[in-house]
Amino acid sequence: TEESDDNPESVSEYSSTTNFGVSLLILAQKVHLWHLNANTSFAHELMGDAYTYMEKAADSLLETIMSDTGSAINPTNDDFDLSGVEYDRDNVVSFFEGIVQQAEALIESNEDNSAIVNILSELVEQFKTYIYKLKRLED
Repeated sequence: TEESDDNPESVSEYSSTTNFGVSLLILAQKVHLWHLNANTSFAHELMGDAYTYMEKAADSLLETIMSDTGSAINPTNDDFDLSGVEYDRDNVVSFFEGIVQQAEALIESNEDNSAIVNILSELVEQFKTYIYKLKRLED
């Protein structure tokens, strides 16, 4: 895909959301490794659902931004961390809670774009379900 500078205001308007989408896509690899290192079949299955969902949500979010801006995705944050691949329920819950907090903040800052708000809202609800299941159902 060829980069376009036709709409730089629109591209910069989405920089936080773009960075979140790229982070989500990259961090799905961490969740995939948790899936492979999980110590229970419940955690293994839940992490499998989570990384698969993260990849789909990130792709939908980034494709929507690309469509809105007419530009390729160019993240401005290159500080992505894939440390901590060992499965630990409390760390996973904290990690997922951080995703929810970031997505909720981005919902507010993108309130004029219903497509992005819908994708992020669905992501929040899905991750709240994962958090609930990890806290209440694994054992």
